[in-house]
Amino acid sequence: MGELEKHLYEFGPFRLDPARRMLLREGESVPLVPKALEMLLVLVSNKERVLDKDELMQLLWPDTIVEEANLTQNIYRLRKALGESPDEHLYIVTVPGRGYRFVADVKKVSDPTADLIVEEHNRTVIEQLEVEDESESGEAGGYPAQAGSVRDVGFHLDGLLETPLSPAAAPVAVPGRARRRERLGWIVATIALMTTLGLALAYFRRGQVEVRTVRSVVLLPENSSLTGRVGTAIPVISPDGTRLVFLATIGGRRLLWVRSLDSLSVQALEGTEGARTPFWSPDGNFIGFVKNKRLMKIGASGGPQITLCDVQSESRGAAWNREGTIIFAPSTGSPLYRVSDSGGVPSPVTTLDEARGVVSHYWPCFLPDGRHFLYLGKANADYESDGDALYVASLDSTESRLVLKTNYNALYAQGYLLFIREGALMAQAFDSERMETVGAASPVAEQVGYSPLGHGFYSVSENGVLAYVMDQVKDSQLTWFDRTGKPVGMLGDEALQGDPSLSPDGKWVMVTLLDPKTGNRDLWRYELARGLRTRFTFDPAEERGPVWSPDGSRIVFASNRAGHFDVYQKAFNGTGGEEPLLENDSFKMTFSWSSDGRFLLFRPFDPKTNWNLWILSMSGDRQVSPFSQTEFYEMGGMFSPDGRWIAFQSNESGRVEVYVAPFPTAGVEKRQISLAGGKWPRWRGDGREIFYLDRDEKLMAAAVGFKGTNVEVGTVVPLFQTRPSSPGYSGYAYDVTPDGQRFLINTAIEPITSPSITLVTNWAVDLKK
Repeated sequence: MGELEKHLYEFGPFRLDPARRMLLREGESVPLVPKALEMLLVLVSNKERVLDKDELMQLLWPDTIVEEANLTQNIYRLRKALGESPDEHLYIVTVPGRGYRFVADVKKVSDPTADLIVEEHNRTVIEQLEVEDESESGEAGGYPAQAGSVRDVGFHLDGLLETPLSPAAAPVAVPGRARRRERLGWIVATIALMTTLGLALAYFRRGQVEVRTVRSVVLLPENSSLTGRVGTAIPVISPDGTRLVFLATIGGRRLLWVRSLDSLSVQALEGTEGARTPFWSPDGNFIGFVKNKRLMKIGASGGPQITLCDVQSESRGAAWNREGTIIFAPSTGSPLYRVSDSGGVPSPVTTLDEARGVVSHYWPCFLPDGRHFLYLGKANADYESDGDALYVASLDSTESRLVLKTNYNALYAQGYLLFIREGALMAQAFDSERMETVGAASPVAEQVGYSPLGHGFYSVSENGVLAYVMDQVKDSQLTWFDRTGKPVGMLGDEALQGDPSLSPDGKWVMVTLLDPKTGNRDLWRYELARGLRTRFTFDPAEERGPVWSPDGSRIVFASNRAGHFDVYQKAFNGTGGEEPLLENDSFKMTFSWSSDGRFLLFRPFDPKTNWNLWILSMSGDRQVSPFSQTEFYEMGGMFSPDGRWIAFQSNESGRVEVYVAPFPTAGVEKRQISLAGGKWPRWRGDGREIFYLDRDEKLMAAAVGFKGTNVEVGTVVPLFQTRPSSPGYSGYAYDVTPDGQRFLINTAIEPITSPSITLVTNWAVDLKK
């Protein structure tokens, strides 16, 4: 027995027992998978130092090549078992860029029973064998008339394996007791051999092989990344469970890829740059997707792209039945539509339910009869109704029926509904004839990724193959970088945060912070000199998109406390109330305040024209007027320091680019700033440089000059690669100091590179045990 196993380790209310492989909390056993328990032993026994990720992986999987996701998944399991909250790590802390450290005080207690356990076990086994030998065969020897059970043999063998035996025993005459020991060894060996042969024979003779759940990992090519937040990071398994299609950037190419599970290579579907939300035809011969506001299909092995119909904007999911009907969600704020898989004019198949406050229908999924389907109904936040929920409807009627309350979509397979609940993938039996759930839901997988628009990053085949991507990015860290990309400091702790916004005097940072316990977002502020974070808004509704007034005395933000996101303002010093500035039924997000204090740039949502940029007058009767209202979407706008220009992003070219247009002059042509994709522009304090993120999240700097209403674009240079995290906030994940020399970036803790896709074959088997 090793030295580690001769001690008990106590920390907090826990006792770790290495010899018995147990974790106890106040005397009660805490369930842990073996690998997580092994990781805890390693961390506790090395508590004086930081364990690098590579070192941890080598210690835990010494002879196996595994993905880093295995490490983070077991860290997650440990933190959950130890009762840690996402914002308070009492036992295991993450050291950014390095690894993990166990930080709790540990008391090492000697275990006086550790050596006695094995010794007593061995002594008992030997004595039992001797008694059995004497009773069965006497002094003259001989074999037992009847062998014990397989369990008895296993017990005896375990005991003998713990007993030191001499490998050089010679065939010499030995008296009484020694001779019996030798004979017992031969007896046990003979019984073990006969038992093994019997089990093998029974295995090959049995008529039915036990079906088991099998978990495996599909590795994507090196330096690849699954891309997108709005349902595009989903690996979509084919109906027969043999192939995967996914959107990824591989070798600088961002398009759809197909991977056969019996192959180590991936195939590019040429011409699918800009594709979104892929889905399979029932026979697996075609793949549907949305690209450039068109619903399209392509052969699963490539070939020409066929346009089926136009859509309003980015699709929110689609499903294809065996009768050749495709149902799809054309945009936010829309019911579901149907169209033939040969193309045509789409027609609505569902109706938005104003009584329930349901404003959008997302992520359809056909049921086995091919006529009924499931979909996610998204509701306004404060309606006294069902809220977000899963519904069932039919191609033969516009009526729908509530199935269960959830914020995420569901898929049907193998008699179950699969859906996300608190980060876990759950399965609940579903009666597809009565259209209702049966019994309680059970977990299938943990830490499954999901989109803020309500789609889990998983898919399932008809024959029992589940594919999913782990939720690899949770907390983020506000980090300062210089222009070369060198980290020069960190602000605060790791947290679920976004929308960093620097105050005009450079002394404060406002952020949006998610409370994982309530699921609510509030505004918080950091004092840069001390790194102190304090809460700014306290309403139980959600707040996001903080914008500073030019003098730093007020904060404007968006909140859904009235059932839709309206615009509010509050004094930075906390005095007075929170004044509503603009209230109506549209979804609004705030971006920028002009330097003269007269105008606020915000983004409302219009079901007909999608996202556009509007201006709110901050004086008088608070009139609103459009700045850029087109059939395309415009967002992420910022006033120039002199208030005469607005930098923003638009997808009018077929991909998102950064543009600059004069303000308030109307009808003047805008000028493209970005070279090959760009988003989230920010200005340098003198207005001579515009920063933005390119398609691969690289921070870019564009030199600009102005003559009258003309924009002169100079050199556009890449600064450094970023890893921004913006989990469902306004979209901005960084800010820049007025001199353009330092950048505060909300940085994801773990990079989403070289990802893996987890496969679970026969996933429903364990649910039936």
